[in-house]
Amino acid sequence: NQDAWFSIAHVQGTDLTYQRRSEHNGVYVFVISGNVEVNGVKLDLRDGLGVTDHKELELKASGHAELLLMDV
Repeated sequence: NQDAWFSIAHVQGTDLTYQRRSEHNGVYVFVISGNVEVNGVKLDLRDGLGVTDHKELELKASGHAELLLMDV
């Protein structure tokens, strides 16, 4: 009985904001393709980042990127 949400994000030269679904959750970001910047941290292909200390994530991509967001 875990509150978990999985999202795929397709980002192409734009910025997105993702808000955690629950204040008790963290978000794990996995880069499926491309590269992206998450709250100022640069991630490349197959990189991952766990975020627990921010209520929202700022996702920035200069080109096409595909991300898996796991909010658990």
